[in-house]
Amino acid sequence: MGRTYKRQLVSRTYGNFNEEQVNQALHDVLKNGLSLRKAAKKFKLSYGTLNNKYHGRKIKKIGGQSVFTFKEEVAIINSILKCADWGYPLSAMDLRIFVKRFLALNQQDRGRFSK
Repeated sequence: MGRTYKRQLVSRTYGNFNEEQVNQALHDVLKNGLSLRKAAKKFKLSYGTLNNKYHGRKIKKIGGQSVFTFKEEVAIINSILKCADWGYPLSAMDLRIFVKRFLALNQQDRGRFSK
């Protein structure tokens, strides 16, 4: 039987908030004149998270950021599945060349496949 994961006390709390708490904290800051630090402490939020939301900065997803957009990923996956239906399996190198060609046809440069 596997262990149940328990977060360590010293670990960082990535994304450990809900939008309702953040909205209430921002409401207190904007309407009641509460400072960001006091609002963060009152609602048990990270000051950095509250500050980013207050200034309208985009908070990225937790973990590694994807290189492609969702639509691009779906297009690449559909093309790979089409090759599989035709009976043409792609090796790792074929896949890399395929993705590089996909970016070239869409006139995009992502840096990973540059010369």
